[in-house]
Amino acid sequence: MKNDALPGGTDVARSSEGRWKEWIIRSTAVLAVLAALSSGQWGAANLRSILEQGKVNDGWSYYQSKSIKNHLAEHMQDLTGALAADFPSTPSRESALAAYRVKMEAEAGRLTAEKEAIRKEVIAYERARDGFVERSFWFEIAFACLQVGVVLSTIASGTGKKILWIVALVAGLAGCLFVANGFGHFVRTPEYAATLNPKLGIQDPVAPSGKY
Repeated sequence: MKNDALPGGTDVARSSEGRWKEWIIRSTAVLAVLAALSSGQWGAANLRSILEQGKVNDGWSYYQSKSIKNHLAEHMQDLTGALAADFPSTPSRESALAAYRVKMEAEAGRLTAEKEAIRKEVIAYERARDGFVERSFWFEIAFACLQVGVVLSTIASGTGKKILWIVALVAGLAGCLFVANGFGHFVRTPEYAATLNPKLGIQDPVAPSGKY
């Protein structure tokens, strides 16, 4: 009876070990897929932040050119106003200087409005850029955690140590939380929250309602 029980117990143990190793293989595959997703999002966020930075640079250059033209128009407005005072118009003839001053006043007003529109647009680009930098940060951490999970799970499969598999699952769970935070921005980095938010007045630059 004793000898008959041993083979049965051995079969049960082997069956249990086989099922456990199957779970290790499945979890390793899932962690690898999530790591690939995190890596792709990390790279995409970096690329988008670079593209947004290019828009920021071009926008501020355009703003500067408009600002130079605006200062010139205001200067000409003041100059023609001073000259028109020395050469006032007569009832029968309108002063050309006065007419030019009115033209420069309208031009200065137009350029001021365009500058404000450009400024708002560039600030929106800055918000989007910083949002993608923030997103990249979380996906980078998520990728590291998921990679650790994949490595530990692979080692656990070869050595048969469950403790390594448990640690791998914990690392994978942390990575999943970081991935979710990268998409949802539920938690901000201290530097982002303390520096960028007050500076730019950012609420959530990568929220679905944002337009960029």
